[in-house]
Amino acid sequence: MITYNRKKNILKRRVLILLTLNAVIIFSGCSYFAAGSYPFSEKYLIDTTEEAVIKAVNTFKAEHGSYVAPKYLEDGRKDSSDYWYHIYFYLPEEKIIVYCWTRPETKKETGFAFVGINEGTGLANWKDINKDFSSEDNKRYLKIFEKRLLEPINLILRKQNGL
Repeated sequence: MITYNRKKNILKRRVLILLTLNAVIIFSGCSYFAAGSYPFSEKYLIDTTEEAVIKAVNTFKAEHGSYVAPKYLEDGRKDSSDYWYHIYFYLPEEKIIVYCWTRPETKKETGFAFVGINEGTGLANWKDINKDFSSEDNKRYLKIFEKRLLEPINLILRKQNGL
């Protein structure tokens, strides 16, 4: 009888270990199967129309010429069926290109997403934010994005709306 209980406990332990390992494998692998076209982007919601956001981006670029991306990266939709308005900035201090997009969420709200970074001016070094960077680098790039791009664009939007 002692042998039977011991075998039963070993079997329970093995089943518990297998279930735990399966859960770890499944949950750690979920990030590789994230839904959507830009699953890792850092998305911000702006309380205005997409048209106003695009106008503010263009104003920002006109006022800060050094932040304009190389000419081969044009802002805009790829075609009339594209959901996203693609935007590129060049940050000369870091020597990186920042890729963003806008998309209307409602008639009066616009999603503004930070998608990724290209190191240098070549196009072979793209990395997704929230995926391809260490936690420390990711936080640093998010802070740079918010301080040097998002906040000034938001300030322009406030001025455009008389706030």
